[in-house]
Amino acid sequence: MATQTIKKIYSVLMIVVLFTMMVSTNASTVEVCVKHCVPNQCMKVSQKATLPLCETACTKLCNENKHEEYVVPRSYCEGLFWFLCDN
Repeated sequence: MATQTIKKIYSVLMIVVLFTMMVSTNASTVEVCVKHCVPNQCMKVSQKATLPLCETACTKLCNENKHEEYVVPRSYCEGLFWFLCDN
């Protein structure tokens, strides 16, 4: 009897954990998209771009494209090849 109760509690907790991971991953993906969109795309394209204007445009763009894959290349300084950096 106690074993069945523990299994049910464990199942519910696993569902809650998986749901939390899905929500947090989506939020961080949009944040990364906006963070890399502002300096890499918006500021380079527009001559009269301001930071708030670019953030608004990039947020709108990233929210529209949230079902597409957005891959951010890692810096060499963050991983195994840290010795290649000019620090």
